[in-house]
Amino acid sequence: MKTAVLGRRQNGKQGDRYRKNCKTGSRGTGIGKTAKRKAGSDMAADGTGKGKTNGDETDLLTAGFCMDELRESYQQYLVPAAKILIGKEAEELVQATGVRLESLRVSLNLDSAASAEFSVSDIWDGSQSAVRQNVKSTLVCGAMVQIMLGYGSELTDVFHGFIYETSIQFSDMPLLQVTAMDVKRLMADNVQMDKVWTGQTRAGIFSALMEQYAVFGLNASVEEREGQSDEEQEKMENFVQRGSDFSLVRRLCREGGLRFVVYGHTAKLTADKEEDPVLTLVWGKDLLSFAQTMRYVNVKIEVRGTVKKPTQRQPDQGGTEGDAQSDRDCDKKDSSVIVLTETVCSAGVEETGIPTADKVIEITNLKGEDEAAVRLADEVDSVKESMYSGRGSCIGMPVLIPGRYIGIDGIDADSNGSYFLKSVNHMFGADGFTTEFTLEGKKEESQ
Repeated sequence: MKTAVLGRRQNGKQGDRYRKNCKTGSRGTGIGKTAKRKAGSDMAADGTGKGKTNGDETDLLTAGFCMDELRESYQQYLVPAAKILIGKEAEELVQATGVRLESLRVSLNLDSAASAEFSVSDIWDGSQSAVRQNVKSTLVCGAMVQIMLGYGSELTDVFHGFIYETSIQFSDMPLLQVTAMDVKRLMADNVQMDKVWTGQTRAGIFSALMEQYAVFGLNASVEEREGQSDEEQEKMENFVQRGSDFSLVRRLCREGGLRFVVYGHTAKLTADKEEDPVLTLVWGKDLLSFAQTMRYVNVKIEVRGTVKKPTQRQPDQGGTEGDAQSDRDCDKKDSSVIVLTETVCSAGVEETGIPTADKVIEITNLKGEDEAAVRLADEVDSVKESMYSGRGSCIGMPVLIPGRYIGIDGIDADSNGSYFLKSVNHMFGADGFTTEFTLEGKKEESQ
C-alpha cells in the first residue's frame, strides 16, 4: 500500500537540527513509554507497503509521549508521510487511482465539526479530454474518508469522516479539491423536534444517538465523573430534544459537566481533563513559534441552591387550611440553602482597587453540597481558561488533539507551562508536515 511522501528536503534539514538537540535531551513529560498507534501496514523494502498489520491503538485522551522517544520513532522527522483511505473498503487513494497528493489540511476543534481538505493532481485523461473515470467514481460526495499522518510507516489516525464537497479547478494543471467533514457535521444537520427520551441515563441517550452514525465505525462511550457508579447516574425523565443531535449532545455535556470529543475511531463524552500534558514542546527544538495572551479577570463566583431533605410524614387524608400551612412550614424546615463562593482574578489585580464583579449561579433541585462544589469548580475553571490564550506551531505532531494539555518550555518563565489545546491544524504538502494549534487556559502550577 503506497503512502504519499512529500517535503523530504525541508524536513531533512530540520531532522539534522533535531538530531543535534537530542544529544542534550528534551525537557519532555517523560510519561512512560512512547505510546503510538502503528496504523496500516509496515512499509516493505520495495515501497509497496506490504507487511504485517499492527492493530494496537492508543487512547490519545490519556496517553503521554516522551519527545526523545517520539523523535526516534519518527526517524528524526526525516520522512513526513500521509495516507488517505477512501470508501467502505478503505482503499488507499494514491494506489487506487494513481493521483498525486498535492496538499492536505486537517482541522480539529472541540466546539465544531472537524474537517479535512486535500487537493490531488494527475486526474486528467488527455485522450478523452476529461477527468479520469476512476477518480470521479472514487472521490464522490458521501464516500468515507480516513486520514493518517506521521513519518515513514509510523502513522496515526487523525481524521474519520465523509466527503462533503468536491471542486475541480482548471488552470495550468487540473486539480481536484476535496473537503471532508466528520460525524459532528451530520449530527448538526439532523434536527429532531419534540423527541422525548424517557428513563435513560446520559450514557444511554448518547449510545442510542450514536447508533444512527454506525457507518463511521466509531466506538462511542461515556465517562462520568470519577467515583460515580452506573447505578448512581441520573436517569433523564421526559428529556425532550428540540434541535439537532449535536445540540442534544452539547446539552448533555452542559448539564452533566462533560465534554464531547471525537478523534480517530473514538466518540466520547468525558468528564475529567487529563491534566498531564500529552507532550512538552521546547522552543528551538520542536516548537517553531508561540504567542501568549493574558486577559483581565476579577470576578466572585457564587453557586447557591436549596436542598430538600426527605421527610417521613404520611400524605394528607383531607385536612384544613391550617394543616396545609403546617405542611408548608415543614417544607421550609426540611430544606437547607447551600452557598459556595470563590474569587478568581488576574495576577496583580487585587492591588489595583478595581471592584470585583459578581457572578451568581442558582441551581434548582440541588441534590447536595457535592453537586454545588462540582458546579463551582467547573465555573472557576471556565473563568481561569478565559485568562490565558495562545497559539503556536511545531514540527508535525499527529498525536496532538483538542481536549488535552500541552507543555510549553524554553521561553519566558511566566509563559512556560501547560496549556489546554482548543484546536489543532495539521498541514502536509511540498513544504513538509507542520502542526498549528490554539490554546485556551493555562494549568496552575502546584504549590
